[in-house]
Amino acid sequence: MGYIPIFMQVGAARCLVVGGGEVAQRKAESLLDAGAEVTVVSPALTRALKEHVHAGRIRHISRGYA
Repeated sequence: MGYIPIFMQVGAARCLVVGGGEVAQRKAESLLDAGAEVTVVSPALTRALKEHVHAGRIRHISRGYA
């Protein structure tokens, strides 16, 4: 699998992360660090993502992506 590094100025953009596992957690935290407004769609979340939800840092939609 090839990877392409992409650099974007995120600012306060609304960003969607699909999935609630370790990879999604890393993506969501990177987006938060960049200042994005993050929504995660997943029926389950890692402990760290749950903490972000409870702290109001991210929005969680508890269902599979459709």
